[in-house]
Amino acid sequence: MRINYFQIYLLVFLISLIPKILLIIYFPSIIEGNDQETYLRVAKNILSGCGIAGGPDNESCNPTSMGPKVPGYPIMLAFVMLLSNSSYFFLKIFNAFVISFSIIYFLRTLKTIVKSKFLFFAIGTILSLSPITLPWSRFILTEPISISITLIIFAEIFLLIQNKKINIIKFSFFIIIATFTRIDLFLLFVPFTLAFLISCSFNKALKNLVIISLILSIPWTLWFVRNYYHNLPIFPHHWGVEILRTTTDNYDAVDGYIKWTNTWIVNEYQLASAWNPLPNKEFKDIFIDFENIKLDEDIKKESKILFNELITYAGQPIPKKIDNEFRKLAQITIDRDKFNYYFVLPLKRMVFQWGNIASSNGWPVELQNITHKERINLLNANFKEKVEWVIDHPDVSLIKIIPNFWRLLILMIFFISIVINFKEKKLKNFTLVIFSYFFIKNIFAGYANFIEVRYLINLIPILEVICCLSIISFIERKKIER
Repeated sequence: MRINYFQIYLLVFLISLIPKILLIIYFPSIIEGNDQETYLRVAKNILSGCGIAGGPDNESCNPTSMGPKVPGYPIMLAFVMLLSNSSYFFLKIFNAFVISFSIIYFLRTLKTIVKSKFLFFAIGTILSLSPITLPWSRFILTEPISISITLIIFAEIFLLIQNKKINIIKFSFFIIIATFTRIDLFLLFVPFTLAFLISCSFNKALKNLVIISLILSIPWTLWFVRNYYHNLPIFPHHWGVEILRTTTDNYDAVDGYIKWTNTWIVNEYQLASAWNPLPNKEFKDIFIDFENIKLDEDIKKESKILFNELITYAGQPIPKKIDNEFRKLAQITIDRDKFNYYFVLPLKRMVFQWGNIASSNGWPVELQNITHKERINLLNANFKEKVEWVIDHPDVSLIKIIPNFWRLLILMIFFISIVINFKEKKLKNFTLVIFSYFFIKNIFAGYANFIEVRYLINLIPILEVICCLSIISFIERKKIER
């Protein structure tokens, strides 16, 4: 019996959906005490009539700017909760459906390139069962939407490169969803701008980009005006980036401290131990391993004194005096070695982000009840101690190794694909566009400290696709040469 494309789509959809539902049922995420709780709080306030309120800085019905987040995901959650009687289970099922749908949405763009239905199905299966993206549906976080909307946008980009045309209104709608889901998805402007320039004349490309920008500016202007009206920070702000603030709130008081940490942080565990206790002002929970951070001895000595003083203000905002002293120490460090601050540190962060073999990648093997100090000590342990830990935790170690090995394998194949596809006409432009996103995303991660492995996951399916297409193309060329 010959299988048709509709049957392939249905089979791939089920292969994607069923494992995700099983993970949601048997390994539900813990809601309390993390970003999931924040998103749910805002979604519930929307349903109760408070609007976008009760963000990361409070639990009440007070309007919020969402701090470093954006309001799109809580709005989606509120809509799903309205239809599902506020069930957390259905919120996660919604995540699973959206990712599975986006895989099919992208897969349909490959029909003209992948002639073999078996290989077509194989690519769909790889996207569906990717060990990096598979488990994220069990969380009420932006990751599933980030994966999905990135796949959908790149599907449109792929069609643009193939057909030299695009539905601007539909594409603009997808960009609005992306940017209102996560602020780092603004980086998608780079690949789709390049795609327009490659596929259209300069004037047409410029015209389309202006139209998209104008459409996008409408909801964002409304959001800025709304924040200004409520005397809230107008722009979303991430602690790793210095951004102009319009009001003095809890986030403003840590700019100097954050700038100081950015002079030595090189991995997500240092970042978590230095930043995570800040919103609740739990300064005693901050752990900084002064013996293993790279600062000049005089700076390190003054930093320890400041840090010990900071601990005495637990439960209160960081005093401006202390924050300003941290800022001075940061500036001295930067002035002494600009090359280290602007080049070496960002590069180290990028390398660690891709090479972090300890990441759980959303799988239910996250180490629970472990302090920041214990996590940092494990990271800094010698080889023998790490091997002993792996032997003592074989199941956890195995589940951690598989997705992290997959990420490194995909990265290696991608780099090889860049070289191979440079001479491959049908893949050259698509590879170039993907590389542009890969490049800007890594630069942004290194400089803005978006260095948790989970910030990479929306890029992974796109890399998986180009790696599969490159391997297929390479094998086909070898057959022709024979």
